[in-house]
Amino acid sequence: GASTSSPWLTFSKALATTRCGDTINLMDGVYGDGTSTGKIDLRNRNCSSGGVLTLRALNQRKAWVKDAGRGIAMRVASSSYITMDGIVLSSRDNNYSSTYEQGGLPAYVLESHHIAIKNAVLSNPNRYGNLHLLVMVRVSDSLVVDSEFYNFHRHAILTKPGTRVTIRRVYCNSRIGGLAGGYPTTSGTNGGDACVALYPCQYCIIENTIADGSPKASFLAELNASGEVPLKGNKILGSIGYRSGNNGVYINSRGSGLTMMPQDTRVENVVIYNHRSSSAIRNSDAKNTVIKNVTLVGAGSDRGITTDQRGYGDGAYSTTMQNALVLNQANVGLTVKGVSTWSGSEINS
Repeated sequence: GASTSSPWLTFSKALATTRCGDTINLMDGVYGDGTSTGKIDLRNRNCSSGGVLTLRALNQRKAWVKDAGRGIAMRVASSSYITMDGIVLSSRDNNYSSTYEQGGLPAYVLESHHIAIKNAVLSNPNRYGNLHLLVMVRVSDSLVVDSEFYNFHRHAILTKPGTRVTIRRVYCNSRIGGLAGGYPTTSGTNGGDACVALYPCQYCIIENTIADGSPKASFLAELNASGEVPLKGNKILGSIGYRSGNNGVYINSRGSGLTMMPQDTRVENVVIYNHRSSSAIRNSDAKNTVIKNVTLVGAGSDRGITTDQRGYGDGAYSTTMQNALVLNQANVGLTVKGVSTWSGSEINS
């Protein structure tokens, strides 16, 4: 492990030998299933801001860790201050019903904080399961940045739940979309679901992120108030949804009461372009949502901005809209229904 001429062979050896503050360099090549290296499985490694443990590709995106559809290419559990830099991670289709723990995932982060995933490429979860490319369960104060996500049928990135997670400069393209006979999605086989699903998240940020729905549809973001933590204080900033299907951005509640209600969400400097179905932005059962500086261009889609209620939350729905441009919707540009408090200025439809 001291030089490229005498590297360690396995991840288990490298992780057992190194300490917080060290950097493990991955040489060019393929790791994981089908090789003798094993996969990245890092548990109970609690480092500090002054001693981050880093795993990085010696040459960016030239180290590829593969899972065969029944495991996890990269798992981080009960750990802190870990950085993954420049690594390619993938799984593949394997016809069996699986959970996150059982596998079929490129990356799984569980009950950890201060985890950074940088310059990564993730692709191909097992499409027979309700699986995603990057799953973060009970994760806080973490960062996903400068990374790309491909070939997904459900979500590219899922927080369940998250606190102060930032997703910045990320590109998503579902490409191959769903699988006939695989796990059903909103797009069927014609695409994927969200680039980012906050399910839920509090004080999380999606920034400068692109969801590319060409050739097959997916959408930019889904914010679900499902109760584990309040869906509160989240921001979608400077991001683009291109040729998205379903709702381009969907802010919604999954039950009654304040903890099941989206609160204090900000959608600012966002473009949804050539949107194909439903609403470019749908804001349901939400309290104190701000939608500002948005451009929404339809391509056979139904509506631009929909602000409505389905009877969830605490009933005190409120929304502010400012400087919205809505073009080429098949139905209407702006819908407000059942919302007790709302205001808008410079809304052009």
